[in-house]
Amino acid sequence: MKAFEITITSHNQYGIELYNDKGDPDFLKKQDFLKMAVINNYMDSDYYKMKDKVNPFLQGYDAETWIMVEFWTDDFEAIEKYVAFLNEKYSTEWRK
Repeated sequence: MKAFEITITSHNQYGIELYNDKGDPDFLKKQDFLKMAVINNYMDSDYYKMKDKVNPFLQGYDAETWIMVEFWTDDFEAIEKYVAFLNEKYSTEWRK
């Protein structure tokens, strides 16, 4: 199962919205990963290079229950590539 899926947020934008309503033991790790990926501004990093086309915006989060990242673009193909990148990085670098 993928850690992150594209959804339509409550603001009618493409995004990733996670809720910890089922007691996911990895929720905080997923939340930390998303925050890191979105706010990473080190220009030589893959995270920065990949997010350039999708303009992710950390809309909000609650430390234990919820996080929403919106993509401020209509380029769905770029969003799909970015979310696939996030899933790959999360599964290989963070989910250990």
